[in-house]
Amino acid sequence: MKCLITLVVLLALAATASAGNVTKASIKHQLSIKDNCLAGDGCATALGFSLTTTMEADITQLEADGFSPNTLIQGSFPLGPSSSFRLSEDPNYLPGDTSVKINNTTVFNNIAWKKTISMRWDKGKLKLKAKISAKQNLGNFSPDAEAIAKTQSKLVSPTQVLITLIGDNLNDQFLNLVAPAATSVSTSNSAKPKKGATQFQSKQSISGTF
Repeated sequence: MKCLITLVVLLALAATASAGNVTKASIKHQLSIKDNCLAGDGCATALGFSLTTTMEADITQLEADGFSPNTLIQGSFPLGPSSSFRLSEDPNYLPGDTSVKINNTTVFNNIAWKKTISMRWDKGKLKLKAKISAKQNLGNFSPDAEAIAKTQSKLVSPTQVLITLIGDNLNDQFLNLVAPAATSVSTSNSAKPKKGATQFQSKQSISGTF
């Protein structure tokens, strides 16, 4: 069933980890798929993504001085089709600036990923907020062969993930922040007849804080 989805999160599970200089971090990632299937006439599918990650950390002056036009920021969290971004994606960023704001849209696999990132490093503090969102209607698919009555299932489970942020200049790493966050994963699936069609819906989310 196409409505059964797995949350694609680039987060490493960990039992123990050093928190480094991170003082606060959070994730809230949600994905949903809705299929409306007409008998013998295929399915119309709507995808929805909302992926938000935040981090605050104490950093040294040496780490703050490491930011430059060459800087690549890598995260253990989804940033659309990539898990990294460059400071140069902010068209207004200049050497010596202590903040970036990135707003752009990337089309990947026929899905438009809207990226909104703000990051500031000043007076010994770093603050990051990254949000990726997408809403996309896809073409028709053949419905599942099985006859599906009204069903519904939900699962909630606790876990732990590492939220990491790495700063790299031409393969020279100058920043490495790690935060183990206690999170919960929620998954729900449903299928029910609706006005001559079968409506499938699947949702999955992961949320937590450090």
